[in-house]
Amino acid sequence: MVILLTKPFLGTVGPQDAPYGVGLMERFLVGLEKSGAKPAALCCYTEGVRLAVEGSPLLPALRALEAAGTKVLCSASCLEHYNLKDSLAVGQAVSVDDIVSLVGRAPKVVTV
Repeated sequence: MVILLTKPFLGTVGPQDAPYGVGLMERFLVGLEKSGAKPAALCCYTEGVRLAVEGSPLLPALRALEAAGTKVLCSASCLEHYNLKDSLAVGQAVSVDDIVSLVGRAPKVVTV
């Protein structure tokens, strides 16, 4: 399974509820790490790359998943677009073509 992370929070929340959405994302990632069915990869793109950079409150959860064998892949072009290329703190920067290839081979893809 490959999970696509497109934003730094879970669900659709207004600005006043952003901390709640971040907390939900943290619980989701911790739940994945504790589950028996860990994803093969987490692919972060668009604003989802903010999850994997310095200062993200979700770094411990992402690092735990990575240590358990889940690949954490971030779109290099998105990191560059948001001026975060030098701030990547977990995982690796990859091309969109790499993400497309991985998605094409995955038996299941989930977008969060």
